[in-house]
Formats: sequence, C-alpha cells, structure tokens
Amino acid sequence: MAFLEQLPRSLPTPGGPRPCSHAGCPSAAAATLAFDYATRRVWLHELPDPPDPASYDLCSHHTDRFRPPRGWEVEDHRATLDRRLIEDEIFQADVSI
Repeated sequence: MAFLEQLPRSLPTPGGPRPCSHAGCPSAAAATLAFDYATRRVWLHELPDPPDPASYDLCSHHTDRFRPPRGWEVEDHRATLDRRLIEDEIFQADVSI
C-alpha cells in the first residue's frame, strides 16, 4: 500500500495531456527539459511525441521559472518564446550574485 501512495496523483491518460514532472504539480506539461552533465548544457524543447523517458516534461509555470546551475548553458528550441525576457532575467540573476 505504501508504494501506491508514492505514485503521482495525476497519471497521463492515453491521448490526454501529459502531467508536469515537478512533484505535486497538477498542471499539464508544456515543454520538455533535457540536460547533459558533461557539457553543462540544458535544452528546452516542444513536447515530443512519443515522450522521451530521459527528459522531464514541465508545465509552462515551471518552465518559465527554471534556472540552470551557474555556469551552465541553456539552449531553448521552443517555437513560442520571447528570448529577450529570459536573457534579461538570466543577466539580472548573474549581476546580483
């Protein structure tokens, strides 16, 4: 019974929206995040079909709030993106350190 309690409350339904991978988030995924430790790179992509088990699906809220570790490079390949907003936020975060 303890194992069942650890499962996410919202499981994807066939043909339905995929849930956000962030623990406890009930929202539907909007983007996929992948990373590579060796090259210190993070990639954001549109949701692939079928899902990639090595990536994390995030809702728009968690995708927008995502910040990589210091020194990592982000490559955003989503089509619907205001890159200036994200670049300004990263610049301001680096300046305040």
